[in-house]
Amino acid sequence: MSDYQIQPNKNKTLFYITYRTKRPEGGYKKNYLHNDLGEIVSFDNQEKADKYRKSLRANEDKKHNLKIIRERMARKYGSHEDFLTSFLKEKKKSVPKSWERTEWHLLHYVFPFFLYEKKEHNTGLWATYFEEFKEWLEEAPTIRKNKLKDEKTYLSISSLNKIIGDLNGYLNHLYKKRHLLMPSPKCEYLNGAEEGYRSAEDIVEEDEYKLVLSKFDFYIEEKELEKKKKVISLEKINSLTTQIKQIQETKDLYIVCRATGMRISEALGISFGDFFPKPLDDKNLNNILSKNGLKSYSYILLKSQLGEYDTKNEKWKREPLKTKKKISLDNSRTIPILNGQEDCDKILKRLHVETRDYYKITKPSQITANEGQFLFFKNINKNIVSSYLKKVYNEIESKGYKWKSIHCLRHTRSTELVSQTHDQTLVKLVLGHKSRVFERYVHLEGTLAKKLSKDGLDSLLNFEEKIKRHS
Repeated sequence: MSDYQIQPNKNKTLFYITYRTKRPEGGYKKNYLHNDLGEIVSFDNQEKADKYRKSLRANEDKKHNLKIIRERMARKYGSHEDFLTSFLKEKKKSVPKSWERTEWHLLHYVFPFFLYEKKEHNTGLWATYFEEFKEWLEEAPTIRKNKLKDEKTYLSISSLNKIIGDLNGYLNHLYKKRHLLMPSPKCEYLNGAEEGYRSAEDIVEEDEYKLVLSKFDFYIEEKELEKKKKVISLEKINSLTTQIKQIQETKDLYIVCRATGMRISEALGISFGDFFPKPLDDKNLNNILSKNGLKSYSYILLKSQLGEYDTKNEKWKREPLKTKKKISLDNSRTIPILNGQEDCDKILKRLHVETRDYYKITKPSQITANEGQFLFFKNINKNIVSSYLKKVYNEIESKGYKWKSIHCLRHTRSTELVSQTHDQTLVKLVLGHKSRVFERYVHLEGTLAKKLSKDGLDSLLNFEEKIKRHS
């Protein structure tokens, strides 16, 4: 556990967060906490600093608390500890990025209700409590946020249904392991999930999009001016140069995600071999585009997404795309850059040239030998992107814009493409959606029609009729 402390400056106008690390020669060294942008974390009053310090401790306590719960379960309910371990092992293989969320749901919601509250150790009888469990869940506060805030906050419909899904998955696992003699009935999901999962609030409007981009430009200009100051150290100049690169790449990524609807792991993982600076040569997809009055300027052939960096081999690990179990051409997705997306096309073509020159790529064999390693976005990661985006939204909140993650650009692009083409096949091919997810965006487009039009009901009915004709 880090021993976080508050350190004021001489005038007590700024307050920093510090922590200690052991020195190799003995004793301890005091360090200042830095954020993902490389800046020292500071606050203008002690109360804010103390609140942030407590949040850091709360985040560190999270893993420790999970360990305590697991140990307590092992003592009281040994069989569930064993089944949970084997269940999570399977989840880690199938969903390597979200299996920890399943562990959290089971340990903080499912087991506390069935094993502690109801004291029902016979999992074959859990189904008799499903309705009561759902009512209990709706009143359960969010444990993660509760540690950081004084007020209670409650789970969203989508979060409630993810917990229910993990409950069903765990019971199915028990049946496969023959702990249950018969398959357990499924706990039904809460109504309203499809409607409530995405709303018009998730859409990044055009004015909002332009405002975010202008803020990125302002940050770059601000850093450039700072570099031109007469008295400035070389270390500071290097730091500002890195920050400018990060802001520019974050802006480029934002534009690319808006135009393509890619997930952030997919966009961050675009490499030299994934982008083709020429019109699409896929006849089937070109026919679909032509039918909808669209044409491509260039395209991305996405076969995998970015994983973790392997420091030992100095290479990026690549992972299958979401819902795919392995990396292959059959599991790839073609994303055309279309008319109306010239800004994205220019950025990708520029990055293509810059990446080729940076890595001195001259032969195709270099790409195949190091597939997925020549990244377009070399200076940023998810945390850096999120940090700059939060900084933007903190500044534009006064203009009525609520925080939207970069994933909201995917919802924006999906809804836009549904509205523009009414073509289920095209939307599923470009965005990589399943039919069930596609229906969410059909509903969302209708919701937007209601929001923007006085005659919203007619707009929705007309839109749904178009969808039926094109399906």
